[in-house]
Amino acid sequence: MAKQEDMVDDWDFEEEDKAEANWFKFDTIGARISGVVEEVYEKPGQDAFPAQRVFVLKKTDGEIMNVGISMNKDYVIQRTNRARPGDKLGFEYTKDIPASTKGYAPAKSIEVYWRQVEATDPLKDEAN
Repeated sequence: MAKQEDMVDDWDFEEEDKAEANWFKFDTIGARISGVVEEVYEKPGQDAFPAQRVFVLKKTDGEIMNVGISMNKDYVIQRTNRARPGDKLGFEYTKDIPASTKGYAPAKSIEVYWRQVEATDPLKDEAN
């Protein structure tokens, strides 16, 4: 049996062997993603990137994708506050909003689609 270091030394790192990033990009109007929420976490800001809320989504084909939303996007963040693991969640880049300051890039308008998982909610039980 070959040693682990031999197997690595024998491996030619080819372009097709590169692992793809699993971060979704809102690169064009109409870009959309949806899936079941696996995890939600906060990612602190770093350098030029602001803090983000990250949604780990499992798509219908089983692929896992990360969707990062800037914590500065109040409209989107507020609409995702109740999203929990198991919920269905989708995002769609619907349009550009012109920048209010000349020379800045337009803002991306992102719509949120959410369907709560059908499960017993302890808060609902307490209210009854």
